[in-house]
Amino acid sequence: MKVGRPSSDDHEKIRNKIENNYFKGLSVRNTAKLLNLNKNTVSVQYLKIEKERDIIIEDNFEKRVIKDKNDADKFYENLMDEIIIRKIIHEEKLEKIQLNKKTHSVYKLIMDIIQKCDTQLIELRIIKTNNYLTLSEAQIISNKIHSDRIKQ
Repeated sequence: MKVGRPSSDDHEKIRNKIENNYFKGLSVRNTAKLLNLNKNTVSVQYLKIEKERDIIIEDNFEKRVIKDKNDADKFYENLMDEIIIRKIIHEEKLEKIQLNKKTHSVYKLIMDIIQKCDTQLIELRIIKTNNYLTLSEAQIISNKIHSDRIKQ
C-alpha cells in the first residue's frame, strides 16, 4: 500500500481483511496490530459487521417462525380432515345399525367415538385460532389424539 490516505480499492481490501480476521475470532487489538491500523478504525468495522450479522440472524429467525406457523396450520388442517373423515365413517356405521339388545354396546361405542371426534375437532379449532403452538407442539397433540384413536 502507498503512504498517505488509502484509495477506495485499498479501503475495500482493508475491510475484507478486517472481516476475515473478525470471522477467525481475532480481537480488535490483534487485528489492528496485524494490519497496522488504528484500533478505533478496526473496532468501528467490527461493530458494522456485528450489526449486519444481527440483522441477518433476525431475518432468518422471522422467516423460520413464519414457516413454522404455516407448517403447523397445514398440519392442523390435515389432522382436522382426518378426524372429520373418521366421524363421517362412524356416522354411516351408526345409520346402518339396527338398535336391539345385541347391538346396543356397539351403538354406544360408535356414539362415544363420534363424540370424541367432535371434542377433538373443537380442541383443534381452538388451537388453530390461537395459533400459539409450534409444529413440534402440534405433533405432541397429534400423538395424544392418535393414542386416543388406538384406545377406541
